[in-house]
Amino acid sequence: MLEKEIQEAIKILGQGGVIAFPTDTVYGLGGDAFTDTAVERIYRIKERDREKPFVLFIPEKNELKKYVEGLSRDAQKLVNAFWPGPLTLVFRASHHIPPRLNSKGTVGIRIPKDEIVLSLLKTYGKPLATTSANRSGELQCRSGEEVKKKFGKEIGYVLEGGRLDHENSSTVLDISQSPPLLLRKGKISVSSIEKVLKYPVAFGKGLTFNILFLCTGNACRSPMALGLFRNRLPERLRKRVISTSCGTGALENEPATEDAVQAARELGVDLSSHRSQSLSKFLIEYADLILVMAPHHKERVLELSQGALEKTHLLRGYGKRLPLEKRIIEDPIGRPLDFYRMTIQIIEESIRPVIEELKERFDPS
Repeated sequence: MLEKEIQEAIKILGQGGVIAFPTDTVYGLGGDAFTDTAVERIYRIKERDREKPFVLFIPEKNELKKYVEGLSRDAQKLVNAFWPGPLTLVFRASHHIPPRLNSKGTVGIRIPKDEIVLSLLKTYGKPLATTSANRSGELQCRSGEEVKKKFGKEIGYVLEGGRLDHENSSTVLDISQSPPLLLRKGKISVSSIEKVLKYPVAFGKGLTFNILFLCTGNACRSPMALGLFRNRLPERLRKRVISTSCGTGALENEPATEDAVQAARELGVDLSSHRSQSLSKFLIEYADLILVMAPHHKERVLELSQGALEKTHLLRGYGKRLPLEKRIIEDPIGRPLDFYRMTIQIIEESIRPVIEELKERFDPS
């Protein structure tokens, strides 16, 4: 049955038409990348600015060299790690790229993971110019039925793939420059990309880096960490870095402990307005980096979201190789004020490498 549907879609592609198909993110629109009429039809259907190019879908990694100029070692690492998958990479375009897909000398390319569109690509044998199935500025379609209702006869053929429950679009990373520039957050996390590259990527205009500090009750350690972090973060980065704190066993809307407020005040940080919140899956998935005080906090994060492994780290010793016992920041609850003072000194020392990494991320020059 699928083979017949793919042949129908290929027939439309060969006529310069536009088709819709499921992907590993949302439903997509596509046409023959080397047929100008097809690309123009997608622009018209999408109601998209002609200055915004489409993404090239290709079926095999070995085809990449046809379309890019100079494949770096880091680019190859990312391709090997994440393709097929929801990572769009922007390369320097080769002379084989059609002008309509060339954006100031670059081109975005992806091999999607969905079996239906992969079968289509392999059978058709030529790359597709693609974009998400929606009018510009509207929500993406998540089923073939939505595509038909939205676009009607404007789409030549719809490959059915059921309703997609994917929550994110593809991550878009420009690797035509150094360091690579994140253009859009998506299904592949920043931390997963950086684990492969072994260094931080830069963040594009309009993107924020989101940090979550986590302890148990969200009454002392994580509020002190959050307060110090915000206080010590350079002014120029404060609109680009979003930070919050929570606790694995926190009561909602409770203030920080009196001793935490006092210890922080002595370092020029005001915690009087702090109100606690409990760890949630939403907070985990929103964060680009989760900094915890002890191993059991990390365990709780992973219970709620296995995908958070790469972005969850112990705050103490961040970026260093230290024995586990030297990386735990002990809970000062029930201890004297001097213990709070010692704890916040440890936290202040621990956030310095985090801030230095952020400077590198947003000021890569």
